Amino acid sequence: MPWYQPASRAPTTWLVLKTLAHLALVWSVAFYFVPRMLITWQSAMGLHELFYEQQQAVGLGLMAIASLISLWSALLLAIEGRGTPARIDAPRRLVISGPYAWVRNPMAVSGLAQGVAVSLYTGSSLILILVLLAGVFWHFVRRRDEEHDLQRVFGRSYELYRRSVRCWMPRRNRWAPAEPHAAIAAAQAMRLPPSRRRYRRR
Repeated sequence: MPWYQPASRAPTTWLVLKTLAHLALVWSVAFYFVPRMLITWQSAMGLHELFYEQQQAVGLGLMAIASLISLWSALLLAIEGRGTPARIDAPRRLVISGPYAWVRNPMAVSGLAQGVAVSLYTGSSLILILVLLAGVFWHFVRRRDEEHDLQRVFGRSYELYRRSVRCWMPRRNRWAPAEPHAAIAAAQAMRLPPSRRRYRRR
């Protein structure tokens, strides 16, 4: 069974609730329970900690900004994309507005920023290393599969978007297609034969 499965048709309210539940689960595990375990282990091992003046304030500020961007991006997937951030309950339509008009993967960017914020607030060098490893894994492993799925599902609509908006570096100006952009519904595209065309990573 393909990992990318379009969400079933449902009221927007239900999609938003599922999206909020998804975020609550991911955030609680990634930014609370796992960091607590790492900090406990780091303290027991006597590993180096990072601290400087105003570090916790910087961490809180970064966490607030990154969380708002992540929440905004996730809600757009529910409201405009008609799905959730989960790949097995994915958006039915390609979302190119909001943060997606500046950077191609705003949830990945904001998620890594949240991890850095946790490392700053706690002063944990181990958490920072784990965040960097997670970024490398996402870029070289997870991103390839995700972009292949999006290319297969949304076809030329995603190809145009991918060529116009970078993966990590935000654009200077908000991107919008030059011509009216009608994204292919995922439920329709999933019935098409998967594309075998290889595309260059960016």
